[in-house]
Amino acid sequence: MNLYVLTPQFTRLGIVDNYCSVIWTHRFQDVGDFEIYLPATSYYISLFKAENILIRDDDDMVCVIEKITLSTSEENGDYLTITGRSAESYLARRIVWGQTVLNSTAENAIRRLITENVINPEISERQISTIALGDSNNFTETINMQTTGENLLDVIKEIC
Repeated sequence: MNLYVLTPQFTRLGIVDNYCSVIWTHRFQDVGDFEIYLPATSYYISLFKAENILIRDDDDMVCVIEKITLSTSEENGDYLTITGRSAESYLARRIVWGQTVLNSTAENAIRRLITENVINPEISERQISTIALGDSNNFTETINMQTTGENLLDVIKEIC
């Protein structure tokens, strides 16, 4: 298994193939997460920066690097511990801006929330340009709710 580090714009920076351990966790009702433990070489220190993207060649989960910790021990030398969460965690960085009444299919409500709060928000500084919506699946479950100022990811998980 190889790991690839990419910029936030998805340009490949390098490959990681000399790690001690990788914990790569998918979660059904929440964002996934990962932890990598590897030697602190100058190459790895230059690759691993907060907000860079991490992917595996044998998995489709895309992750965001959130924390890099350097540790030293007399026995093992210098090691890096890299942690982060799957790309869905970007949604946790936004709140539902303004009062929003949702009375539609759950799918359309989620698409609207993401569009209005991430893809094309009224305040352009709130946009996360790397997020896009795929094709609609035409699910038919309906919802009727109102939200204001809540964490976007929490609202989406509630709808789901």
